[in-house]
Amino acid sequence: MAGVHLAKLDACEKVFAQARLDEAPVAVALHRYAEGIITVSRQWPVDLQQVQGEAAAARLRRLFEQLDAFMLRAVHEGSVRPGLPDRWARSLLTHLTNIAAHEMPELTSAQGADMVARSLFTGLGAA
Repeated sequence: MAGVHLAKLDACEKVFAQARLDEAPVAVALHRYAEGIITVSRQWPVDLQQVQGEAAAARLRRLFEQLDAFMLRAVHEGSVRPGLPDRWARSLLTHLTNIAAHEMPELTSAQGADMVARSLFTGLGAA
């Protein structure tokens, strides 16, 4: 099972790089991230929380840290309202992408990403 987890981690790291979470406009980066992660999650339907080994666990922590930093940037740039509990926005984003990937198979990855972005920005938006 470790090989499957590592393959999914590799794919997730590529999605993060392509999404450019630290430099692309927040809405663009979010959509790229969500579309990519939905695709990866469908291709590798394993729970990374079950990853074995310290090196793999460290890689997963780095991905979560990148998402936390991205959500903080979204707050600073006015896309997400301030004052939410730590990790709330990241946790919601993770759950929304899981819903789109596994509970809504009728949606394409792009449609799922649209729903993720709309749900996140409507629910946590700064307005």
